[in-house]
Amino acid sequence: MSESEERALARWVSDMSKNGFSVRKPIVVAMAEEMRKQRVASINDASMELVSYPSIGSEWIDRFITRFPNLKAAFARQIDQARMRETTEEVINRWFNTFVETLREYNLKQHNIYNMDETGFAIGTTQATCVLINAEI
Repeated sequence: MSESEERALARWVSDMSKNGFSVRKPIVVAMAEEMRKQRVASINDASMELVSYPSIGSEWIDRFITRFPNLKAAFARQIDQARMRETTEEVINRWFNTFVETLREYNLKQHNIYNMDETGFAIGTTQATCVLINAEI
């Protein structure tokens, strides 16, 4: 991936983390692979292959994390009692303010917003899953 593509991907992971959603490593790898495919598709056409790039390697994600010190691999757990006690009106208001800022920044429309619980899209995962987060938040 190019440096700018990796920066964009790191920003996406940070934005997800800032908004309370953690991203599993395989999802980040899948995003990187999709970005690579899109780059190739924008250069090649149906009649001629001008360029090809190898698939994203299995070691790439760990090197990606080291290139962005604000990203950290952590284990996500189900919400516990201590976390529930620390949920205050101030914390909730800050989350909603960040959410509104994100809607404005990306010009998102209300009909494109979907609901989910605090576990996100964790279908088929165990209680402790390795995810990427913004360590600076």
